[in-house]
Amino acid sequence: MKTKPIRIKTMGFTANKLRVKNMRGKIKAAALVLCTAMLVSGCKKTPNNTLANSSTVSSQPAAPSAAESTSSEISSAEPVSSAVSEPPAESTASAASSKPAPVSKPEVKPAPAPAPVNPEDERLMQLDNTRRGYGQGNAKDSANRPTGAVAAQEKYEKYGAVFIAPPSNNVYLTFDLGYENGYTSKILDTLAERNAKGIFFATMGYCKSAPQIVERIIKEGHILGNHSVSHKSMPTLSVSEMKKEIQGLHDYIKTKYGYEMFLFRPPMGEYSTRSLAVAQSLGYKTMNWSFAYKDWETGNQPDEAWAQQKMLNDVHGGAIYLIHAVSKTNAAVLGNGIEGIRARGFEIAESPRPS
Repeated sequence: MKTKPIRIKTMGFTANKLRVKNMRGKIKAAALVLCTAMLVSGCKKTPNNTLANSSTVSSQPAAPSAAESTSSEISSAEPVSSAVSEPPAESTASAASSKPAPVSKPEVKPAPAPAPVNPEDERLMQLDNTRRGYGQGNAKDSANRPTGAVAAQEKYEKYGAVFIAPPSNNVYLTFDLGYENGYTSKILDTLAERNAKGIFFATMGYCKSAPQIVERIIKEGHILGNHSVSHKSMPTLSVSEMKKEIQGLHDYIKTKYGYEMFLFRPPMGEYSTRSLAVAQSLGYKTMNWSFAYKDWETGNQPDEAWAQQKMLNDVHGGAIYLIHAVSKTNAAVLGNGIEGIRARGFEIAESPRPS
């Protein structure tokens, strides 16, 4: 005998009563299996509000499950970066254990304080450093003195500069020594023969390459002048560099020969108010010139007769002659030039040394 199915209408759906009963039975069976598994594994049901309400962490936490134990071992060996997993806002034992170890920041050392500036250097740095290239020019006054040299002397004398000596019958012969071309010894011979003294401005390179000539200059009573360590344009340098260019050669000569230099000639005749003051601060006078001509091109030497006549025509009281010792012409005409200058009433003088 077949039983007629009874139709039940619930929430708009129709279900077979028998099928409902079967489903309930299956659900109960599944729940029973789940509870049994939980009891076997030792899991405990945690109240929903434990994390939210707990303000302290138990010193004896519950034993972790197998899955939790594996996770704990991995995290203790290699802490998880906060960039990968950020801990929850709540303070929990698991959150604390999963925080990465703090990354130590590299020690940042403060920049060293700048060395204090010497008050004297600070004063020098305030002076004008405009680079000026010197030349005495062709204009002359009634005493045959170059007006360019006279004007420069008036302007820069307070900085220890000498462009022309005061009016007198004195004439000063100065020789620049950048490198040796075989004529300096002959020039020294001529000065000795004529009983005249000269001023020789040498660079560090020259002093080291021709020590026998440097020694002879000092021994025979001439003045050895400072032409810098490396022949650089002084206004292109800092105050400390200017001092090194002058003091470096000064110390070398004093140590090697026991000689104290006191005259400085700026390389290429380039100077500034600042460079003149720097030399002055080191106890130097900067000596330029009031007579010069194109004698330094060794491959294009001036005619000897013309050169000798120019030396005589341009002579003046307080003249400072610039003569390059690399010049074959200068070596040849120097003796006659000295005699011609004296014949006109002038004397070859030695620059007074500081007292």
